[in-house]
Amino acid sequence: MSGFVYAIEGDNGLIKIGFTRNLARRLTKMRSDNASLRPLAYIEATQAQEAELHGLLMASREKGEWFRPSALVMHAVEMMKPWPEAPRRRARYSSRPLSQFRQQRELSLCEGAALLCVTPAMWSRWETGARPIPAHRVLDIEKLTGVSRYELRPDVFGSAPARRSSAA
Repeated sequence: MSGFVYAIEGDNGLIKIGFTRNLARRLTKMRSDNASLRPLAYIEATQAQEAELHGLLMASREKGEWFRPSALVMHAVEMMKPWPEAPRRRARYSSRPLSQFRQQRELSLCEGAALLCVTPAMWSRWETGARPIPAHRVLDIEKLTGVSRYELRPDVFGSAPARRSSAA
């Protein structure tokens, strides 16, 4: 069955050459076991092709699918596609108004967090957009801070309704 042969460098300098059908899931699983793994390269291939590559690199095998970074192993890695750098997460829900509220009132991160009964880390995640403010909390935050729900979560509440001009 088709999938991917991948190469990942461990913190000990060894290179793991393995097979997976899902690169992203495999990397996530491996990083949960060892966060210092560094993905190097991959290529579409079958399990049989992975086994053939392991046979060619047998002289550099350390243990299982782990190989010393010999010239032959590094040449095999160079023949694969470089692993794309993971895109940095962009703040999708940056709550600049929440940050402005805190700064205008000269509140520390801890004081702002206490106001909303959350940890300073959570407040910071909301300010920076690392985490969206939960929709069920927005109305309470609006009452406590005066920051509009439309500014806090436009993806949930939409844009602010147009103000009616009073006709005389």
